[in-house]
Amino acid sequence: GMIELITEDPLTRRQEEYLRACRTAVDRLLRTVHDVSELARPEASELGESCFGVEEEVGEVSGIMGTLARRKGLRFECGLEKPSPVVLWGDRGRIGDMLVRLLDNAIRFTNHGAIGLRASVEILEPESARVEFLISDTGPGIAEDTLLQAGRQEDRTAGLGLPLVRRTVQRMGGEMAIVGEPGIGLQVRI
Repeated sequence: GMIELITEDPLTRRQEEYLRACRTAVDRLLRTVHDVSELARPEASELGESCFGVEEEVGEVSGIMGTLARRKGLRFECGLEKPSPVVLWGDRGRIGDMLVRLLDNAIRFTNHGAIGLRASVEILEPESARVEFLISDTGPGIAEDTLLQAGRQEDRTAGLGLPLVRRTVQRMGGEMAIVGEPGIGLQVRI
């Protein structure tokens, strides 16, 4: 509500960008609270599907997370394998939330080097496509089995982000692969 009140006053272009980022972050935080409560329930809620462009979603997420990475002194590399004017049908909000969670983990656990987000779209049939996101970092790495158990063990360093992403990916009919070794960094492919 306060963000909406601020927008009633004249703002510079920079202030408008900051407020847009705040509004997006608040929406994602509310989704996280919803997802955590959903994780505690065995039954699944419906997905909110709509039309969206992958390039637009990647741009929005990279705008927020790239700023956080650069503030920490990390390079942020982002892009689409090939420009894709394809409009997809799916849960854009959840896809954005998954990318934010994965990038947030990468930024949090990486002290030097770079964070990367790559997206690719492969048209399978006239009304079917495969979308792949690759999140990578140059952080300390971690064993894959540790990542998948995060949030269930007493080790709270990894938090709930990865288990929530994995569950959401599975509910959307996708797969999640994690390549992580101590000392090498991490790659998450969804």
